[in-house]
Amino acid sequence: MYERKRNKVSDIYPEYYIIKVNAFDQQIRDKFDEWVYFLKTEQIKETFKAKGLKQAADKLNVLKLNEKEARIYENYLNDLSYERSMIESALIEGEAKGIKEGEAKGKAEGKAESKAEGAKLKAIEIAKALKANDMPITNIAAITGLSIDEIKKL
Repeated sequence: MYERKRNKVSDIYPEYYIIKVNAFDQQIRDKFDEWVYFLKTEQIKETFKAKGLKQAADKLNVLKLNEKEARIYENYLNDLSYERSMIESALIEGEAKGIKEGEAKGKAEGKAESKAEGAKLKAIEIAKALKANDMPITNIAAITGLSIDEIKKL
């Protein structure tokens, strides 16, 4: 059986590097320097391309929030998630209903007209669901493609 000889401490323990951020001269030569610059200054220049740097900056900004701001931000994220869920549910429900009604009309009026009507019904159902959840009419119009006047009439 092969036995590995361990003659040095570095054979057992991993290597560690000490980055002296204060000694950094702020000259950006590579992506590593971009990270060191960020660690020292907590800033990111537009020209930086180091992988994960923007995500780290976003995380740092969240970590800098005080307790009240962090709670507000968390509630904001939860509201966004809920809104996306409502939109997705409305899309699925509206699509199913639109397809069902569209297929029924399509048999009588033809394939092309059925698709247009189904899409319109789907958009109307989505708009109704979004309007019921107090989403701004301009956002509903952007999502569904319906005009503001059509949405107001729903």
